[in-house]
Amino acid sequence: MQRGKTGAMDTPLTLDLSGDCAVVTCTGDLDLHLAGDLRRIIGTACRSGAKRVVIDVSRTDVVDSTALGVLLHANNACRETGTTMVVAGAPRLVARSISLTGLDRVFNMAPDVEAGAVADFSRA
Repeated sequence: MQRGKTGAMDTPLTLDLSGDCAVVTCTGDLDLHLAGDLRRIIGTACRSGAKRVVIDVSRTDVVDSTALGVLLHANNACRETGTTMVVAGAPRLVARSISLTGLDRVFNMAPDVEAGAVADFSRA
């Protein structure tokens, strides 16, 4: 495990706080059971001073409405502090859930963490 990471390697949520970009990695199902932990870890990332928080969902199987609500709240909280939040690497089913709720028009979306860390999301 690299310095700056929190969460054990076998846990569904990890946080890498190295540099100006914090990366929250999600594995498995993002649902009601993980909502509190997801809220806490994204909150830590937003308060870390990072300019960008990338939520890596590339290894996420399912995202339910509770987790989408947590992501929406976190996105709004990040915006209030001037931090850019990006949802990266969404597999087909996760991307579909985000799209069906219209959140694809709210969230900054990127194909992977690397793109999410550097993409320009400024809106005209």
